[in-house]
Amino acid sequence: MLALLLAAPAFADEVHLNDGSIIIGRVEERGDEILVTRGGNSARYPRAMVRKIVYAPLPEEIFESRKAELKEGDAAGRAELARWCSREKLKAEAAKMWRAVIAIDPDHAEARKALGYTKLEDGRWATEEEIMSAKGLVKHDGRWMTPAERDAAAAKAAEAERSREARQRARRALNDLGSGSENRRAEAAKTLSAIGWGDKLEVLLDAISGDTTPLRRYAAAELGGCADPAAVPKLVRAWLADGDEGVRKAAGLSLQRMNAPEAALSPILRAVVGDRADVRARALDVLKDIPDRRIATYLLDLWDHNLIELSVGFARDPGAHRDALERKLVLPDGSELTMPRRLVHRHPMEEVERKYLERERELVKEENGKIRAILRGLAGEDLGEDLARWRTWVKGKPKTDK
Repeated sequence: MLALLLAAPAFADEVHLNDGSIIIGRVEERGDEILVTRGGNSARYPRAMVRKIVYAPLPEEIFESRKAELKEGDAAGRAELARWCSREKLKAEAAKMWRAVIAIDPDHAEARKALGYTKLEDGRWATEEEIMSAKGLVKHDGRWMTPAERDAAAAKAAEAERSREARQRARRALNDLGSGSENRRAEAAKTLSAIGWGDKLEVLLDAISGDTTPLRRYAAAELGGCADPAAVPKLVRAWLADGDEGVRKAAGLSLQRMNAPEAALSPILRAVVGDRADVRARALDVLKDIPDRRIATYLLDLWDHNLIELSVGFARDPGAHRDALERKLVLPDGSELTMPRRLVHRHPMEEVERKYLERERELVKEENGKIRAILRGLAGEDLGEDLARWRTWVKGKPKTDK
C-alpha cells in the first residue's frame, strides 16, 4: 500500500512524515489521524507521525480544470491536453480528448493514430477491428483469426477443460479405491471404468509408480487394457522391480494382454543393465524367452562389465577403471544408458570387506552364468567363456535377425 502511494504522480497532496518519507495522494484530515487516498488505495497515519501536509491538486482535478477552460472548436487545445494526460498516465482522459479532437478535425493524424486508426489507400481512417473484420477475421483470446480457427480453438479449449475435469474425477476415484467403505470402492471402480483412456492413462501411470500398494496393484492390472505404448516402460519396471509380488504379477499379466514385445524390449534391457541385482536377475530370466539376437550385444557388454568389476583393484581403486564406469549403451529405442556401478567399498575390517567381495563375486558369477545360457540359446551352441568368440558370432549375422 505504501509503495503504491509513494509511486503516485507529483500532482497531489504531500504528507511529510517525521521519518522523512513523503506520502502522495488525496489527504483527508480526520481528527487524530490522516487518511491518504490514491487510485482506490488508502492508508491511515496517526497525526503524531506527520510533520507537515502540502496540499496540491490531483492530476484528475487539473484535467477537469483545464478541460473546462477549453473553447468550443479548439482542436489544438484538446490535442495538447490529450498529450498532457498521456504524460500523466491518465489513459481514459487522454482517449476522451483525442476523440474530442477527431469530432472537430476528422482527419487529425495524431489523434487518429493515438486511438488506433490506420489510414487506408483510399484516404479513409479505419480501426484495427474494422480492417480485420473486412478481411473476415474475428478476435479470439487476443488474436485475430478466421471463424473456423476460432471455432477450432474454442473446441480445443473446451476439450482441454473436459479432459482436466475427467482427470480430476479419475484421481478422486483412484484415491477412493483405498477407502474402508466397500460401496465407495465399488463406486470408484465404476467411475474409473467409465473414464476413457485418454483421460485416465496419466493418472494410472502416476499410481503405478506411487507409494500406495493397493493403488499400484489396481493400476498394474488396469493398464493391460491400454493400447498406448507409453504404458509399457512403467509396466515393465513394475513387473521386474516392484517390491510387492501382487504388483509384479498384475504388471506381467497386463504386458501379456498388451502384447507389445518391441516396446518392452528397451525397458527390459534397461533393467538387465540396471543397478539392482534382484531386478537384473528377473530381467535375465525374462530374456531367456525372447529369441531376439539384438539382445546379445547388451548381454556381452554386461558380461564384460561384470568381469572388470570383479577385480580387487576395482574395489580399491575405481578411478583406475574410469572408462568402464562411464561406458554407455544405446538401447533399441534410441535412449542411452550408463552401465551400473557395483562398487565394493573398502571396509576397515579386512574380513568384512572380503565377505562383501565374495558375496558380490557369487552374485556376478550367477549372473554371468545366466547370460551365457541365454547366448547359448540364441546361438544354438556354446562358445565357452571367451567373449571375443561370442562377439565374432554376433558380428557374423545382422543384429536385427531374429
